[in-house]
Amino acid sequence: MYWFNFAAILAIGWGVGVLAWLLTGHQATFYFVSNVPRAQRLWRSNVLTSRIPILKYLTGGLLLLVLGAVLMKQLWGLWIRPFDIGLIVGGATGVLNSLIGPQDRSKQVDFLLANRRYVDDSKVAISTEDEMS
Repeated sequence: MYWFNFAAILAIGWGVGVLAWLLTGHQATFYFVSNVPRAQRLWRSNVLTSRIPILKYLTGGLLLLVLGAVLMKQLWGLWIRPFDIGLIVGGATGVLNSLIGPQDRSKQVDFLLANRRYVDDSKVAISTEDEMS
């Protein structure tokens, strides 16, 4: 019975850890690993006319990291040791999923559309479905 309780509490902690990662860490990782370097590269090649997208993703990533840290601080020690172990394992599972998950090429177009205000139209042609109809 002890091992069943241990496994159940571990599974609950794992689920909470994965959920916490999906709420904060996944998007922060996406900002830092993908959007900030892409924005810097496009700004250096004069495709972006402003540094605002760089600052936007950097600030958003930092904010999500802080919120994630506050969330984990609130959850840590909430229950018993198996719950804490589950939090760690769940967070690690989320990190691995974010880093080795499939990369979608359409995210490059989504990035340009999200920052359309700062894109030099003479260097990149972006058309949306609304403009085509």
